[in-house]
Amino acid sequence: MLRQCKKLPQATIIDNGKIDSAILDYKYYEELYLRIQELEEKEESRILLRTYRR
Repeated sequence: MLRQCKKLPQATIIDNGKIDSAILDYKYYEELYLRIQELEEKEESRILLRTYRR
């Protein structure tokens, strides 16, 4: 399973036809985390600008 995760950024574990777990490569996880932080900061800035313009 770990070898497969190194080849593919994501592997899933399926139980009875439903996704039970998703395993991400740590580097890919970090990239997603940083992107989410960036988007949250942009959204926060947008909200603050809209609030101050009133």
